[in-house]
Amino acid sequence: MKKSISVMAYTFSGFALQANLNNAQMVSLGIISNIDNLNIYILVSLVVLLITAIIFALIMASRYKKNQVKSF
Repeated sequence: MKKSISVMAYTFSGFALQANLNNAQMVSLGIISNIDNLNIYILVSLVVLLITAIIFALIMASRYKKNQVKSF
């Protein structure tokens, strides 16, 4: 169960990274020419990365708690 959750988190962060790379490629190609659209894309990618970081932090916290319980 732990393994599957961590694998899910890693794949999710991979998807977030891929989305950011895609945005950067689109910007460099000039597909996103409107500044407003660019700001929206940046906001969305930042939100996705924030969600990824929160999930990762929760997984780490749960692992830490389990280790604390075992040590007592």
